Amino acid sequence: MTLIELINKVMDEGALNKAIVSMYLEYYDDQPMDEIDTIAHSYNKVIRDILEATPDDQSIDTYNILVKEETDDIDPDDVQTYTDVSLYNKKESKTYAMDCTSWTELINMEITSEIDTDIYGLLAHILWEITFYGFSLHDIEAAKESMMKQVQEIEDGTATLIPLSGISAEDLPF
Repeated sequence: MTLIELINKVMDEGALNKAIVSMYLEYYDDQPMDEIDTIAHSYNKVIRDILEATPDDQSIDTYNILVKEETDDIDPDDVQTYTDVSLYNKKESKTYAMDCTSWTELINMEITSEIDTDIYGLLAHILWEITFYGFSLHDIEAAKESMMKQVQEIEDGTATLIPLSGISAEDLPF
């Protein structure tokens, strides 16, 4: 199933709200319940933008969307599992972050799910991931351009960098 097929299946059932509720329970449960209307409005706009976008199929033979469970065991006293959504490069057998991937490239991309969830939960996880930097294709493109600029500054030697050895616990924001 591709992303557009998943969206259409959920929409054909008239059940986008089930996906929104699934997302709220998974990712926004610390928000007041009256925020669900704002959340629903934002994701309805995302769905509309995806449905109206022109697909860019340049990557569909190389990548698919992979949804799987991962374990965060950095803190051995607080091991947690979470759902990871990434791009899987079929030729390299490697995963890559997809949060700055244009939605137009994802529209016709196949989804491989290794988690036990229904279509609403699956759509919720994917929507959460692709909206990490914003709720519009413009926001995603702007974030990508900003990161590319930072990479270029690093490569050009014009970026101000702080050596890892120069960072102390007091410098961390948490």
